[in-house]
Amino acid sequence: MYGWSRASRLLTLTLARPAAAQSTGMVRGIVKDMQGQPVENAKVIIEADGSNRKFETKSNKKGEFIQIGLPSGRYKVSAEKDKVVSNEAGVSVSVSRPAEANLILGAAAAVAATKEAAAKGAELKKAFDEGVVASKAGNYDEAIAKFTGGGRPQSELLRLLLQHGLLGVAEERLRRG
Repeated sequence: MYGWSRASRLLTLTLARPAAAQSTGMVRGIVKDMQGQPVENAKVIIEADGSNRKFETKSNKKGEFIQIGLPSGRYKVSAEKDKVVSNEAGVSVSVSRPAEANLILGAAAAVAATKEAAAKGAELKKAFDEGVVASKAGNYDEAIAKFTGGGRPQSELLRLLLQHGLLGVAEERLRRG
């Protein structure tokens, strides 16, 4: 009877192991640089949303990575190499199919620069529009102040003054001091 009990326990453990392995999912993908070339040995960070679970792996010489054994759920995936970070990809891990995360080193900085440029552009447009309104109302000093504020380059300033017929007015104001 002892032999049968031990065999049944072994059979139970053998059958339970694949079931447990099938209750997790995986993330795979590729890490490239801004020129589209694969990045070898990039650290790939996989962080579970809503918890402090964090997994790390490395990319191979083709830039490919895979992380298995992840519980189902939402994850943020990013990569880093030589202090250059990638975009962050949100993925959903499930048992039924692998999640894909394609990462580009340097993309995070590019996105930040684009947002900064957009904010700067909006700020310039607002000042420009206010300068045009002041100019049309005959408030030339205010218009010139709007056009020259914010440390704009001289070439941009001249273009704005010429475009709105304020160059002569600006010269007059400068002469008067």
